[in-house]
Amino acid sequence: MTLADLLLRGRWWILAAFALLAVTLLLFAPRFEINASAETLLSEGNRDYLQARQVQQRFPSEAFVLVAYAPKGRGLFSDQSIADIRELTHRLADLPSVASVRSLVNVPLIPADASAGLRDDFDPDAWLLDRRDNSPEALRQTLEGHPIYQGLLVNKDLSATALQVLFRSEPALDRLHAEMLDIELLRLNG
Repeated sequence: MTLADLLLRGRWWILAAFALLAVTLLLFAPRFEINASAETLLSEGNRDYLQARQVQQRFPSEAFVLVAYAPKGRGLFSDQSIADIRELTHRLADLPSVASVRSLVNVPLIPADASAGLRDDFDPDAWLLDRRDNSPEALRQTLEGHPIYQGLLVNKDLSATALQVLFRSEPALDRLHAEMLDIELLRLNG
């Protein structure tokens, strides 16, 4: 008798066993939960994780969002678009949870070929939009193909820009995180 014959003879028993297994799994499914938080994925006392948190605490990254602005029916560098970006920058900066806003109107717009002109007495404010030639053609020449600005500050076809909205940190929350890290390190180091 072959294996195929055995499976064929006992097919009803096999189907019944699978049905019983499926019913059992369905009964326990509501109690099944997955906790995939960082605390459960990393073992308690993980030295590498704690060291990474120490570095993050010492060199924190700022929380931010990017707001895209693409004018309709006019160029990105038109007077009206620049006025819109300036107003949006100020309105976003006035929000209570916002620390600062970086945009086309308040970052130094240094041409890619200006590296030879960067000296010890370099003044980044001299390259702000309000202090330089801000004609649409001059802005296009500065930003087009720029290795830093194109793709970050403006898109490739220079039809949209991004405003980076940086949020304030919460000192009380930062202190709590620091205390938690200190406690974990004390537990780890004995």
